[in-house]
Amino acid sequence: MSKFSLPQRNTMSPIPTPEEAYNSVLLGTKINNDSEKIIEINIDLLDEIDEQPFRINQNKVEQYAESIKEIGLLEPIQVRATNNGRYEVLAGRHRVRAHKLLGLNKIKSVIKNVDNDTARLILLKTNTDRDDDFLPSELGWAYREEEELLKNSGTNRPSTAQVAENNNTNRKQVYRYKRITYLEPILLHMVDDKTISLYVGVELSYLKKENQEKIANYISVYGDKIKLSVEQAENLKQLDKEGNFPKELTEFFDPPKSKKTQEKAKKNNIIKIKLDELENYIPNDIYHPEEDNPDDIKFFIFEALEFYITNRRNDTNQS
Repeated sequence: MSKFSLPQRNTMSPIPTPEEAYNSVLLGTKINNDSEKIIEINIDLLDEIDEQPFRINQNKVEQYAESIKEIGLLEPIQVRATNNGRYEVLAGRHRVRAHKLLGLNKIKSVIKNVDNDTARLILLKTNTDRDDDFLPSELGWAYREEEELLKNSGTNRPSTAQVAENNNTNRKQVYRYKRITYLEPILLHMVDDKTISLYVGVELSYLKKENQEKIANYISVYGDKIKLSVEQAENLKQLDKEGNFPKELTEFFDPPKSKKTQEKAKKNNIIKIKLDELENYIPNDIYHPEEDNPDDIKFFIFEALEFYITNRRNDTNQS
């Protein structure tokens, strides 16, 4: 990556601090009045960059449109000139769409003379600076690309630490979001829609492709009956590593119950009915509470049910 230099300045002008220089290049903050010019560019000459991790937030577009309609555009967009006389939008595509929504033909812009890597850093930095509710996958791809760009720039600091600092987070969180980008698309989508948690996604990202797909298919079918825990994901990760991944996931999520558990389940399946609740249904000449054993009433209930079911079937066949 080629180094970018600051514009020549009057010897009387103060030398910018590293923070000011960083903000000038990546965020568009002016170091002095002569460093950058704001010009108006025809909307039809602007192209959005297709390959980027962030989706368009239509609510944000409409909010910008309302603000621009009332008080105008407060912050110019950042663009870079291309070889065909057009410009690609590095920062501000929501503002561009807001202008289009309002039917405006031109937009205030700052032209950045930067290389490809720096252009991508501007795009990533200005997006993650927004106070938006990003999807985990968006942050994952953004952090991963930013780290690669910083590695290419020859930074002296560990790139993960720099990404964390640039985005006001910590290294562990950067690592987690980067890690989920190794998930198969269907599982990554499940992290985005909160079917599985970020932490579960991190553990599943270590599984082989075919095992990730097997998990995704199982969750798609039984997702309403299971909630995959971090502990289960860690166990699946270990089984995958050992080459002992379950052939049938049903056995993993619903293992055979122990004898003690089965006995407990049997007890839980017992239905208890008080005798006084049955008095209105049993003739006095059939059951005498003072004389008969409770098992006699159970026998009577079974006979009554059998009689009822038999006659019900006969009525159904005749109709």
